[in-house]
Amino acid sequence: MTFVLEIIRLGLVNLRLHLLRTILTSLGIILGVAAVIVMVAIGEGNKQAALREIQSLGATNIIIRSVKPPESEQLSAGSASFMARYGIVSVDLTRLRAGLPDLSFLVPLKQVGDEITFADHRLTSQAFGVYPALQDAANLRVRPGGRYITRTDLDTKAQVCVIGDQVAQKLFGREDPLDKLLRIKDIVFRVVGVLQPVGLAGGTGSPLVGRDLNFDVHIPYDTAVSQFSDIISKRVAGSFTMEEIQVSEIYATSSSTENVLRDASLIDRIMRVEHPDLKDIKIIVPYELLESARKTALVWSIVFTAIAAISLLVGGIGIMNIM
Repeated sequence: MTFVLEIIRLGLVNLRLHLLRTILTSLGIILGVAAVIVMVAIGEGNKQAALREIQSLGATNIIIRSVKPPESEQLSAGSASFMARYGIVSVDLTRLRAGLPDLSFLVPLKQVGDEITFADHRLTSQAFGVYPALQDAANLRVRPGGRYITRTDLDTKAQVCVIGDQVAQKLFGREDPLDKLLRIKDIVFRVVGVLQPVGLAGGTGSPLVGRDLNFDVHIPYDTAVSQFSDIISKRVAGSFTMEEIQVSEIYATSSSTENVLRDASLIDRIMRVEHPDLKDIKIIVPYELLESARKTALVWSIVFTAIAAISLLVGGIGIMNIM
């Protein structure tokens, strides 16, 4: 024990005798270790943020979306007016319900209108007819004081709507949107709820969903069917186009994560009956994205750890040479 204490005392004496070398060596150790920790922390933070955004789509969800096929875009660009018919049709929904009876949710969305207005404020429409089950399927939360679409709204074809966080900010500013009246196309709707901000906006999850969910407006599905047609008209850069879409999206929710990939495979086969090449629909499986992101993150974690180990080894050799 005395020998160990003597070694420590001699070490401290030598450190005091070579104070500048001691300070420089300490700085090398401190800055080297801090740089490695910061690098690994940034990588881990970005990984966790990406995983959270993907997971917020719902690990058990499968999103089926109508998408405009490339040939329709080319025709539209070459003509002043054009009618494009594409996407999910009613028979697809019927087949999915018959072929996948064990799903927790199977919620269709129907896009309506072309513009949302309140007083002098206007927004390009992201209005959808929805069912109440979408709130649970898509993990949506409503601000206190408001509510989501209810079964009664469907049965009575009520002209009510629930708006996204950005819609509330753009159209109403500091005003309370609840019970205010806005127009979707020429039809008046009363605001009964405002969705809490969805973290996917502007992040890595936004391109996966295909749009910023904070700009959504939700109305009862039966109201959408009775008040709007399947044709959506758009004016873009001087051209006038019309798109006929029966069902814009479907949220399918598996009973557990173990069944997600199986259900996604069944959905793929069912959708190929009407859409052999899947050119006008897109199937998004957040669980697959999540697993892929986890594997990628694991690889980068190993790389960062290896870089950190090599950096510390080289730095340690350099510090020993100085000492």
